[in-house]
Amino acid sequence: MIKIFLGSACGEHSESEEKILNFINQFLAGIGVERQNVFIPDENTSRQEALKNLNDSDLAIFLITPYYGSLIEAKCSEDCPVDNCPMYKKEQPEEFISDLHCQFIRAIKMGKPHLTFYLKVNDGVVEAINYWKNEGHKVEAIKVRVLRQFPWLTEKDFKHYYDITGAALPFINGELQQELSPPPENTDRKGYTVKGPEDTAVILESIAREALTIYGRLAEENPEAYLPTIAMAQNNLGAFYKASGNFAGAERAYREALDILSQMAEIDEDSYLPPVAMTQNNLGILYLNQGKLKQAEQALLEARTIYIQLADKHPDDHLYLSALATTQHNLGIFYRNTGKLEDAETSFQAASRIFVQLAELNPEVYLPALARIQNTMGVFYRDIGRPTEAEGAYYEALNIYNQLAGQRPDSFLPALAGTINNIAVLYGNTGKFDEAEKSFQSALQLFEKLANENPEVYLPVLAGTRVNLGNFYCDAGKIAEAKKTYREAIIIYGGLADKDPAKYVPYVNKVKEIRKRLMAKTN
Repeated sequence: MIKIFLGSACGEHSESEEKILNFINQFLAGIGVERQNVFIPDENTSRQEALKNLNDSDLAIFLITPYYGSLIEAKCSEDCPVDNCPMYKKEQPEEFISDLHCQFIRAIKMGKPHLTFYLKVNDGVVEAINYWKNEGHKVEAIKVRVLRQFPWLTEKDFKHYYDITGAALPFINGELQQELSPPPENTDRKGYTVKGPEDTAVILESIAREALTIYGRLAEENPEAYLPTIAMAQNNLGAFYKASGNFAGAERAYREALDILSQMAEIDEDSYLPPVAMTQNNLGILYLNQGKLKQAEQALLEARTIYIQLADKHPDDHLYLSALATTQHNLGIFYRNTGKLEDAETSFQAASRIFVQLAELNPEVYLPALARIQNTMGVFYRDIGRPTEAEGAYYEALNIYNQLAGQRPDSFLPALAGTINNIAVLYGNTGKFDEAEKSFQSALQLFEKLANENPEVYLPVLAGTRVNLGNFYCDAGKIAEAKKTYREAIIIYGGLADKDPAKYVPYVNKVKEIRKRLMAKTN
């Protein structure tokens, strides 16, 4: 299997770097790199162990910040690849070299396939120290300034930063910047500048491409062992592209996976028909998101046909029945969105029947899925003007979520609150104002509890629920209550807008406009 060396600056004070490392670790597993085949040196790793793993790796990945890593404080090895290494030559013993720089240069000189990411997640300490050094300040004066300007640092941190200011930046401005400079046209780029976790897509995509190139070479020698891994990696890469909005890249990756899996399914149906169906389902959802309706229906129907075949052949394997139900649910959404309402209802009901059957066999696993499909059907019936069926579906979901929330409130309280909110909206639309108000108040109590525990996630939901309640009060003729409820929503959105104005100022303005129009009508 492919082995990866993932080097980063040890002992850094960067939350962003830690997040990026976690993202990479998770993503590598998704493209078929087993965790034991990813070597990440830390502060306890000896230089010899790190370099041995670098030598044995198929791909080296370096995350480099302006600090450029922990410092080598012992004599360097005679085979050090760094030209004029100050630690080996001992010509300037006050100039340290970082472990990461040693690894980085060794990879270049070995011709090792590598990717280098310069993380611009810099808190300014190194630059500040360098500036004060150049101004001629002494160590104690610099320490006082640093600890005052960067109060979260300790004296130990200061020593680390002070030591590397004379060694790290010259390396960055030398070999590293050369490595990161834009390549000639029509060549693969191996170095990237990344500002923080928000740019992690740049890292993950380039790692996936490099890993797939290596897998491709391995598959030429041993297709049976590596073609399935390539297909899995392409499928996961497609999901990544889809989540990041790159639909063209997602389609390309899914198609690559489908071509490989279809060929292998001709030889071994039992092993490879299930991933063929999964990939068809993925493509169907992608095409639906793109508005490619004909291709979406074809892919989803292909997936359904395969899952029916697998479920008939393996009746005791609940995974195939579950996958069939999920595909029926996806077809229901497709038909609902394309106006084929009878087909949508048939598909939703088929999914519901399967989940009822599965929930009887394994309630812990399948009751949540049954509740979700019932909620979906409630929304569907509400939107096509069948309130009686909508209420029945909602209450099926509500009963299940009440049971699940009693057992695992952290997981199911949000779904319970959302279902109650849906029932409240339905009652408001059908003139059942007393029931609607009671349901809205119940939903608000739950969302307030959730917002107290996790404001970042649930304050926006709480504000939206208050807007729904305000709309209800307008329809019910309770103008004073409507004004008060809109004002409460504005206050919540206003607090959110202070932190993220681009996202939440439009919500503030929208609710203010609704409230303004309401007040104009009643004055």
